Amino acid sequence: MVNCIEVRDLFFSYEDGTQALKGINLDIEKSTRVAILGPNGAGKSTLLLHFNALNLPQAGNVYVEDLEVTKKTEKLVRTKVGMVFQDPDDQIFSMTVREDVSFGPLNMGLSPEEVQARVDSALKAVRIEDLAEKAPYHLSYGQKKRVAIAGVLSMSPDIIILDEPFAYLDPRGKCSLLEILDDLSQKGKTVVIATHDVDLAAEWANRIVVIQNGKVLAEGDKSILIDPIVIEQADLEFPTVTKIFLEFPSHERERFPMTIKEAITRIKRMSNYYR
Repeated sequence: MVNCIEVRDLFFSYEDGTQALKGINLDIEKSTRVAILGPNGAGKSTLLLHFNALNLPQAGNVYVEDLEVTKKTEKLVRTKVGMVFQDPDDQIFSMTVREDVSFGPLNMGLSPEEVQARVDSALKAVRIEDLAEKAPYHLSYGQKKRVAIAGVLSMSPDIIILDEPFAYLDPRGKCSLLEILDDLSQKGKTVVIATHDVDLAAEWANRIVVIQNGKVLAEGDKSILIDPIVIEQADLEFPTVTKIFLEFPSHERERFPMTIKEAITRIKRMSNYYR
């Protein structure tokens, strides 16, 4: 696999002296679904802001598709990496949804025809064509999330970064957003989310990165989420499904299931065994 993001010995401190990142090393492969987990204050959001050059490295290096993230390259980096903030109100500012989604392509200097085509495609991708002429401040929180994502998609980035994308969404909103992220992944986009929701990570991601106190504590496949040492050190919890199977007799445990689908398969196998 080819890496689309590489982080090498990255340090970053805020003006008040808070050291948010303390030597991060990380590779993100192209076309993967990556969940970056960790407790509040671990450095997740600070790291994401480096991926699209909203933060610039103070020490160390960040590369996006072999392009080093620097002051000189920040605008080009942002054409490759689109970021959706946790709060869509931080990202939406125009009078109508269409105007808001048009903002990025217009600033890229594209023709009116290309801008319209991109906007229409982005609105369709997140299923809000009917909201195009609505004022964003009249929309629900979940609808605003979709507008923010559409604004990123209209820039046609290969990499999409989302900070706590499911925060404050109701169950229906979460399901809808998951479908959108799955669609993007199927189209070959690299999708990276920062979250503390281990159930979401277990169900959706194929790559897990755990950050604690500004450092990478662990990275790999989803089996990280059932490693008791990692879970304890990162102040996380086992996935809900796994916690249920922890109550089973030890000879039934094998590799703990993490998702509903895995649990159903295990229960069916156990049912056949006890017949």
